Amino acid sequence: MKFDDNDLAYPPPSLDWDDQVFRKIYRETERGDPDAQFHLARIYLDGKLLTKSSREGVRWYSFAAEQGHAGAQNNLARIFEDGDGVEKDLGKAIELYERAANQDNDFAQYNLGRIYQNGLGVAKDLTKAFEYFLSAVKKDHMQAQLEVGLKYANGEGVEKDGAKAVEWYEKAFTNGHSHAGYLLGMRYLRGNGIEPDVNRARNYLTKAAESGHRLAQFALAEQIESLSDSQENKVAAFTWFQKAAIQGLSGAQLKIGQLFLEGRGCEKSIKQAVEWLERSAEQGNVLAHVELGDLFSKEGTELSSKEKAFSWYLKAAEKSHPHAQYLVALMYLHGDGALNRLLKYSPPTLCACHRGRTIETFPLTTRLAIHARSRHLHREPVHHAPSR
Repeated sequence: MKFDDNDLAYPPPSLDWDDQVFRKIYRETERGDPDAQFHLARIYLDGKLLTKSSREGVRWYSFAAEQGHAGAQNNLARIFEDGDGVEKDLGKAIELYERAANQDNDFAQYNLGRIYQNGLGVAKDLTKAFEYFLSAVKKDHMQAQLEVGLKYANGEGVEKDGAKAVEWYEKAFTNGHSHAGYLLGMRYLRGNGIEPDVNRARNYLTKAAESGHRLAQFALAEQIESLSDSQENKVAAFTWFQKAAIQGLSGAQLKIGQLFLEGRGCEKSIKQAVEWLERSAEQGNVLAHVELGDLFSKEGTELSSKEKAFSWYLKAAEKSHPHAQYLVALMYLHGDGALNRLLKYSPPTLCACHRGRTIETFPLTTRLAIHARSRHLHREPVHHAPSR
């Protein structure tokens, strides 16, 4: 089983205990020691010292939980919440979380905050969620500190207060929460409820980015890119965009594709550009669809392909991108993209032929283009009077 460390009380360390320590734990479990039972459950679930067994893990957590071990109660509750190795039972999970929370277990208090925040097995209650998060922060629970900051920032379950949001973000960031660093960076960058401070913003974003936070990497790259047009900044921005792109951020993948097209901060490469744009497009990024359509629509290049251009524009059009819808309409009208056979139809009929869509479903600019083209295709011939 794999859990977020913020969900589990005393998450497993490396468990590199030697035989002597392990035997001592096992002896203590036979004597009914709840701490030993708790550790044995972790050993079974970790699967490093003993063959991994969810059943045995649950069994030993249950023994410890029955004796009032708060950590076991919390961890067992998470197992019942997820239905991992047992039948899912939110009622049982909440009961165990409450028993642990009543013993001031900050992990259980955080989990109850999450339960009420998302309405899992209970009526959604943001005020109650905030109260549980606030209880958890008394023991410096990092994720709870972030949640308290978010609640103050958004006015959820508590009155909105930007200054307090920053205060709790800073506490979470001090404890190592990279997302809190990203949020602080963006607040100081935009001056959201506080005095803008570009230097502080960049400092927070840099620390969060260095810890691997992909949104911070992207934001830092944008900030560097805006500073000046020096080659040093171009390369630095490209480097951070690329780090975020490698982590799967579709916006960064789009940006890297565009930078490879321009050769900005990197060596120009159409092949690399297409690869990154396609990665972004695979995640549904409509701007990447349009960019690929533009690439394949250019005549006289090695990539030139009206069929591929039409295919990418169509994907964007189906996601309600207005300009892509306009281009698709024009390609229908001109018979581009292997659609020459459709030229025999009138423009309104062409629109209706596409997945049952009528002309009224297209944006105004597209309808105007269609009507203009329609008048051009179907206008009456002009008969000039014979000259005298």
